[in-house]
Amino acid sequence: MRRRIRPIPNYMIANAAREFPVARQPGAARGNMEAMFSLIREVYAQADAAFAEARHGEVRRQKMAEIAAKCLEQFQQHSGIGIVLTIAPTWKEQAFSPMVKVQLKHILQEALANVQRHAAATRVAVSLAVEDTYTHICIEDDGCGFCLSRVLLQFLRPSFPRHGLPTMRDRARAVGGTFRIESSPGHGTRIVVRVPLSGSR
Repeated sequence: MRRRIRPIPNYMIANAAREFPVARQPGAARGNMEAMFSLIREVYAQADAAFAEARHGEVRRQKMAEIAAKCLEQFQQHSGIGIVLTIAPTWKEQAFSPMVKVQLKHILQEALANVQRHAAATRVAVSLAVEDTYTHICIEDDGCGFCLSRVLLQFLRPSFPRHGLPTMRDRARAVGGTFRIESSPGHGTRIVVRVPLSGSR
């Protein structure tokens, strides 16, 4: 049975940096402050890149379904892993702003990259749907899965790398969405991103 978890907020790094001096651990505080400033720099860099791509990139001219299909085609060519793309009848292309398309594109690319690097999967299923006032994108693989409780402990570390799951979560939040992951050893991994449609936020 898969367990669900949401990553620990990044403010815990800042909180740890604040508390360590009180505990007379200046070395630990210094390390946490460096991690926090590194995080801030990376978040700003990601935001600048996303705005630039939304303003000037070809994503403005493409439909989200086309972007997803291209990402999956490239992934299959490089990985050899089987792909299934399902587009629900409720899908509404006109609902997406360039920024939403940019962030969803990068979430999909990162999720697929994680599958290729870590999952040992033979098949990936991606579905696009609109339910109520939300866009739903689901990426599911039949790979090895992983222990979410261990990932939770890693998120508490200031040295946790700023890529993969935290970046996907931050990209979803940047456009008012949510990011959920379900996984357990031997049962694959499922990622669900929900983003409000234009005008529904």
